[in-house]
Amino acid sequence: GILVALGASAGGLQAMKRFFVALPRIPGAAFVVVQHQQPQRPSLLPKLLRGRTGYAVSEIGPGTLLEGEHVYVAPPSAAVALDGNAFVLEPLTSFKERRTRIDHFFQSAAAALGSRTVGIVLSGTGGDGSKGIRAIAAAGGLTIAQDPTTAVQSGMPRSAIATRAVVHVLAPEDMPATIVA
Repeated sequence: GILVALGASAGGLQAMKRFFVALPRIPGAAFVVVQHQQPQRPSLLPKLLRGRTGYAVSEIGPGTLLEGEHVYVAPPSAAVALDGNAFVLEPLTSFKERRTRIDHFFQSAAAALGSRTVGIVLSGTGGDGSKGIRAIAAAGGLTIAQDPTTAVQSGMPRSAIATRAVVHVLAPEDMPATIVA
């Protein structure tokens, strides 16, 4: 199956809702959401996404394994990487690490799964996701950025597009059809 990695920051929840509402069943596909959040707060994201998708949704914890037909949400307090099909959690110790969580996961997914990886950069400020998009493109994966005109915050999508490694620039609700194709 494929792994669809979604990176978002400010304004990302709106984009994710639009993405997941439009998402059909893709046999064997897994989805991992990495969003910048306050590390001290419990994430409301799993609960918010459960109502928008037919897939099982859970927060990644120690020992979580990647399985198809599932949406995984990175916990606010850790950087997440993939080692084979196992998630590895590392505590976030610095502000800089919090600002590069998406790159960290995208790069590990590209290394673990290569061309079976889809990287999507959604609404957010800053440039997180751009290095990761380059890694996914280099591994032969599919790269997508949210059309900046449809994003609450266009910084992250614009930064990803500027790498020239993004193949598709789309509104969130148009991304699932491209992934299926």
